[in-house]
Parts: sequence; structure tokens; C-alpha cells
Amino acid sequence: MAKAKIDSIDCKILEQLQRNADLQISDLAEAVGLSQTRCWRWVQRLKEASVIKGNVTLLDLHQLNVGVTVFVTVRASTHTQAWFDRFAGTVEAIPEVVEYYRMSADLDYLLCVVVPDIAAYGLSPLPSSCQLVGGRYRMTFGSACLVALPLAPRLASLARTEATWPRRC
Repeated sequence: MAKAKIDSIDCKILEQLQRNADLQISDLAEAVGLSQTRCWRWVQRLKEASVIKGNVTLLDLHQLNVGVTVFVTVRASTHTQAWFDRFAGTVEAIPEVVEYYRMSADLDYLLCVVVPDIAAYGLSPLPSSCQLVGGRYRMTFGSACLVALPLAPRLASLARTEATWPRRC
């Protein structure tokens, strides 16, 4: 699939929608300097190009009693597809794990785990599960996400093209 070409209007629209996906089209159009009809069409084009894949609702983790984020690094004992399949199945069955990533260098996987407090992490099945699938793990704690930065303002700098680098919104 061809990569979408992002221009300055795309960046403005995406930045506004990342800040508030519930914006009315009239407010979005005003914020980016387009007519309502043109703005609506622009958003539809971004959706059709799969640049906008959907809308999400951000939850307050403290209100849901999972306000402590634990980052767990896992070093695999082997690098086979069978091991990964077992590992992924184990990790995905643990509700406290909300994200996991394949990494490089000194560690193999990074898991993002949310729990009510540090003691609750010790009670979670994650430590023993990592050992069961033959992985060594180490945990570090994060007390809160300080800032979740919107991607849209950074898109132009991140999107390399043969003609220009870097492009700016």
C-alpha cells in the first residue's frame, strides 16, 4: 500500500483531531481555515486513505484504579516463532498488560502494565508467566505519563520524501 502524502492542511486537521476527536466539523473547519464542506471532504479523504483509522476515548486510569504504570522488559530464552506465539498468548491473556513491543539491543520485549499500586503488580500473574514461557524479566515503574504528545505536529518532520527533508507543517 502506498504511503499517504501529508500536506500542511492534513497536519492541521490531524493535530486538531488528535487533541479532540469529538470536534464538530464547523469547529474543525474554522480551526484549520477551510469551509465546512471542504473540511468534511478532507477528513473523508484521510479516512479513505487509512490515515485516520478510527476514534478512541481516553480513560482516566486513576479513576479506574489502575493509576500505576509498570514497564517490564523481557529477554527471550530463544527466538523461535513457537516461543513468540506462546509468549504472545500468555501476555495477551493477562488483563493488566495493555501494550507490548518487540525491541532490539539488550532486551527483546517491552510490556506496558497498568495496576492499582506497586503491591498489586506483585500479585499479578505476569512475573511467573514470563518465567513459564522461558523469559527473564525486569521491571521498572512509572508513576504517571507526564505528557502524551500529539503525533500530527511532528508528521511533516517524520515523513521523509525524496524531494524534501525535513518538511514542516
